[in-house]
Amino acid sequence: MALLSYLSQTSSSTSTSTSTSNTPNSIHDKTSRLTVEQQQLMEAWIKALPNIQELKNQHPLLWTQSQQEILQYSSTKNIYKVLDDMEDDFTWWKEHVFDSHRDIFPPTVTLGCSTDDDDNDNNNIVPCFNMEGFTWAMAIVMSRAYFVEDALRLIPMLDMANHDPIGTVEIQCQTVGT
Repeated sequence: MALLSYLSQTSSSTSTSTSTSNTPNSIHDKTSRLTVEQQQLMEAWIKALPNIQELKNQHPLLWTQSQQEILQYSSTKNIYKVLDDMEDDFTWWKEHVFDSHRDIFPPTVTLGCSTDDDDNDNNNIVPCFNMEGFTWAMAIVMSRAYFVEDALRLIPMLDMANHDPIGTVEIQCQTVGT
């Protein structure tokens, strides 16, 4: 949820309110404590992430139903169970958090500002705290997260190294200390 929260915080949301005093779990408070350099890194990383259209051919969560049907019989994990669980999770978040705080969790956000060449401002409107945005965020996490200290984490610098369009980089770590 922090990825979507940061996306909505750094964009011009369709909502006009910026109050975060009632934000559940203070997600905005955590991201607002970033230094300017950290915020710039996060913004660059988010801009480099593939959008929903780019991921549609790359990630099973965003495949067509006929593509998912093929995967259903070739995978050790039932894709329909994953999709059902994800929909249940989204429904819970929507009912208990998003709908109660739409000023903080807008269904769509506007990224950047349109250029003179853009005739249509809708090109920069992206789904955020709705099912489509939630599915995108889950696809990003499933394809880019690392287990660190027994927790799944998004680490932008490692992600940038691992998703080089020309090749891949293997990262090897060792325990330091006792």
